[in-house]
Amino acid sequence: MNKILSKLNFIGFDFKEVVEIGEGANRTVYNLSLSNGSEAIAKTRSKQLNQKDTLFNGFVSNKREKNILSILHNNYIPVPKVYFCDDELIVTEKLKGTLFSQFLENNNHSEKLFLKSMFDLGVNIGKVQKIKFNNYGDIIGKNRVYQKGLTNFKQRINNIFNYRLHKALTKKVITDAEYKTVTSLFKKKIEKVFGESSIKSISPVFVLTDLHVDNFIVNDEGFIAGFFDIESSQSAHPALEFYGIKMFLMNYYDEYTFKKAKSSFENGYISINKDYDFSNKENIELEKILTAGRMLELAESYCNINDGIRNSWSSKFKELLLDYIHTNNIDYQAISSILRYKTKQPKKAIDSTSVSILASAITYKTEFKEDK
Repeated sequence: MNKILSKLNFIGFDFKEVVEIGEGANRTVYNLSLSNGSEAIAKTRSKQLNQKDTLFNGFVSNKREKNILSILHNNYIPVPKVYFCDDELIVTEKLKGTLFSQFLENNNHSEKLFLKSMFDLGVNIGKVQKIKFNNYGDIIGKNRVYQKGLTNFKQRINNIFNYRLHKALTKKVITDAEYKTVTSLFKKKIEKVFGESSIKSISPVFVLTDLHVDNFIVNDEGFIAGFFDIESSQSAHPALEFYGIKMFLMNYYDEYTFKKAKSSFENGYISINKDYDFSNKENIELEKILTAGRMLELAESYCNINDGIRNSWSSKFKELLLDYIHTNNIDYQAISSILRYKTKQPKKAIDSTSVSILASAITYKTEFKEDK
């Protein structure tokens, strides 16, 4: 704490209070209460060189995060302004709003508001994906993507999957036999999908990646107020965004609400961006492949985690991965059931119509008793 206080004083931030609000593998996050009454967010990064993200094995840095935020801000996407940035510290604006998870809880898990937010999320992602690049990989800055010259998304997927498979094998999440089976079947599925011209013709777009209920905020009405934690953003096929939204957002409640959320999101997206065909079979299969790849990453990441909540997550995600490999089915409700041990939301959103009917029934019953 003393180190960040000294740093903030040195660069001239006039603050009243600094409170640590989170800590990750390579960085610590602080809330700054400034003397002018406003707030800011400060994130410190260790001096360790060549830090990489866990999803794509790409280099991460404060400079990269600053560049990503600048690209989005210049395209009118709600992200925080950057006040200061060097190798060890980045200070940004604290956007006004409520974490989406907290918003849903505050509003008694209203289905109506959930679907409203999903529509607006679709609108915002539609805007984000209007930002295009010439090649696939890690977004480093304006018109800068690593690896330079990588114009084949199939190769990008293979690179990522090989990295994840190797990590899973090294940590003994999968056996040698499972490694061979998963590798072989992944390869066949990828080859089949990328044999279609419709997949190969889609240009690389800006993908935030890893959207879930705790890394974007909404206003009091449920409209998107800001995105953050986007330092791993990718230049990719649009499906790289959509698989994650299905996996961590659309399935937040039951299957009935999942279908409504999917429709709401897609309607919001196509209201502003018509470049992606959600009904295209190859796009759907690619989304499944990417979901399976993420389940592999989760099985590896949660290996040996024993916190009383996520002890069994590694084996459960591995089970879902192997089920997909053999059946070509993604069980989105099973994914949600695993995460619900931590997120604690109810299985069903509250339908306002049902609430009104219930309220009317209670009123009628009360009046009937009084009449008697």
